[in-house]
Amino acid sequence: MHKTKILVFIPFLTRGGAEMQGFLLATGLAGKGYHVEICAFRNQHAQSNLIQELDKYQLNYFELPFGMEVFFSRYDTFKALWSFRKILTQKKIDIIIPFTWWCNFLSALVFRFAGVKQCFWNQRSVDHHVPVRKIEKLIPTSRITFVSNSNPGKKFISSRLKVPLEKISVIRNGVQMKNLNLNYENASAQRGDNKLFKIIMVANFFPEKDHATVLKGLKLMLNDRTDVQVLFAGNCENDFGMRAKSLAFDLKLCEHAI
Repeated sequence: MHKTKILVFIPFLTRGGAEMQGFLLATGLAGKGYHVEICAFRNQHAQSNLIQELDKYQLNYFELPFGMEVFFSRYDTFKALWSFRKILTQKKIDIIIPFTWWCNFLSALVFRFAGVKQCFWNQRSVDHHVPVRKIEKLIPTSRITFVSNSNPGKKFISSRLKVPLEKISVIRNGVQMKNLNLNYENASAQRGDNKLFKIIMVANFFPEKDHATVLKGLKLMLNDRTDVQVLFAGNCENDFGMRAKSLAFDLKLCEHAI
């Protein structure tokens, strides 16, 4: 009996936001009895710190023989499309669930030529910074299941690919409940900061998240009111996190940026 083979396509084998969402989905599907495999773009500039978790849960994974830099060249883009089609055909994938723009882009253009039965477009952000490609017109929107993790993402992909809003479902991010402190109000009261006006930014410290702009905005806001605190939730154990901490120190925001 054929077991449905699902490919979860994430940007990199790192512990980024989209990557962790893909990991949570993959573990859940594997627990339901599906054959799940994870793939990611080649990345020579980041530590593949998700591999330990993948090994722990005995999830199969592999990196593509190319990175996202191929999309800067039309010729390299077509080579990547051909290579990905070949991989999907060899692995006899039934369903592709990609995360983020270029994973969606590659999957949507290739799946029907590789025998894949179902492909999702999983919109995770508002990607105005991604240049429009003429080849996007070839994406078979009628044969793809469109989802987004937010209403802004839903509106963006509807406008970008001319998909009716009613054909795009919103599925919120998954959360690991066991790691949450759900008694936040009591914790705030104990610290004596429950009277502060608080803003939270949930994002790992990567350049595209632009924490610097948030910190500079906080500095301007403090000119009008001093009871403001921004709570940053995300992995900051990298160079970008150190730069954000240095900027907060230089702007004298240590009591207002947590």
